[in-house]
Amino acid sequence: MKKPEMMIMTLIIMFSLIPGACGGGAADRVRQEQLNERKQNTSENLNDILHDIEERIEIAEYHMEEAQGELQEELEELNSALKEQKETIEKELELISEATLETWNDVIDNTSETIRQVRSETNEITRKLRDLLED
Repeated sequence: MKKPEMMIMTLIIMFSLIPGACGGGAADRVRQEQLNERKQNTSENLNDILHDIEERIEIAEYHMEEAQGELQEELEELNSALKEQKETIEKELELISEATLETWNDVIDNTSETIRQVRSETNEITRKLRDLLED
């Protein structure tokens, strides 16, 4: 090809790529908006769990004030275990906040597993707390 024909072909190729590049930006914005919405919903669910754990901590602390001896020690252990669950959820909130389009699937998979574990452990701690208080 001669130089002018080569330049024309190069311009045609460049101009044909520009609309695709522009459309890609819109698609990226839509995916980012969807991600932000998912992050917000997930954060709200985690905050609900966090609030529940905080209420359980308050209950344990209330009973710790009146308890003595071995009962107080056991209540302190359970309260400490609840606080660990709270910290776990707080860490998950940070991970959700920092998630990107590329990392979202891995983050949400890990978060789902963490939620199952925290709920299970929190329910077990609460069962032990009830058993202690009923005795």
